[in-house]
Amino acid sequence: MKKVYLVLVVLAIFCIMILSINPSFARGSRSGHHYHNGIHYDKRSASGHKPYDYDREFLNKMIKHNNKAIKIAKKYLDKVQKLGSKQALQDIITSREKDVERLKELQVQWYGDFK
Repeated sequence: MKKVYLVLVVLAIFCIMILSINPSFARGSRSGHHYHNGIHYDKRSASGHKPYDYDREFLNKMIKHNNKAIKIAKKYLDKVQKLGSKQALQDIITSREKDVERLKELQVQWYGDFK
């Protein structure tokens, strides 16, 4: 039993040493990202020092999210039987299509392209 505690203590000390030498190790440097002075950098960018673009990520994820909602709503539009459900699905399709167009316009406006 004492050996188990000794191994755990040694492992804990080793982890503390690693984190004190390289604190970014705990914040995701293995995933291609690192931090410097509180700014998030993406190592996978061409320059290696380009700040991570959360705006572009937000636009991309929201476009995917809305497209998925549209796809699901269209799948069930002809299957639901209650009028309220049909109207709700049609409203979702209409509003989400407008949202996708708006997000794509922002992406073109901010980045000059749509990815």
